[in-house]
Amino acid sequence: MVNEIKEPIKVGVIFTSSRIKPVWFVWKNTRYDIKQVIFSWRSREGNAPIHHFSVTDDANVYELCFNTKTSEWLLNRIECEG
Repeated sequence: MVNEIKEPIKVGVIFTSSRIKPVWFVWKNTRYDIKQVIFSWRSREGNAPIHHFSVTDDANVYELCFNTKTSEWLLNRIECEG
């Protein structure tokens, strides 16, 4: 089951010269530790580049989005069993 969320979140990230790697995020006062970045891709919203990350905490799959123009993170959706 996929649930659309589209809510702002706080994200702990490792930035390198060529990569963004999310390592944890906080949503509704709960911290989720990211075990794996499954896939990442880029898109645009107007002139703002958006980085998308499909990540897992070994229980669910989450889509996190980073707007590089505003430096804001969004939990876009959650895919869970059931």
